[in-house]
Amino acid sequence: MLGKVAIANAKLAYHRFTELFSGDALERPGQKRSPAQRLLWASTSTKNPGYRDVIYVEELIGSSTVNTIPPATFNAFREPAGFAQV
Repeated sequence: MLGKVAIANAKLAYHRFTELFSGDALERPGQKRSPAQRLLWASTSTKNPGYRDVIYVEELIGSSTVNTIPPATFNAFREPAGFAQV
């Protein structure tokens, strides 16, 4: 269960976000549409050395989200497992 509660809570927040900021609820006749709202996941690098370094990035990536991560976590995420960076 370690690390899973935070991910589950974030996924609930994302679900609620998609309910609030999608569909016809935002359309108002005669008004211009505002820029798309995005959900910010801030600092999703792993703080616990017992967790995989990309656990939160992998679990929270999604449409209409912005994720702030340090370069080392980004590099670990974009590199396929088992391949050294060239």
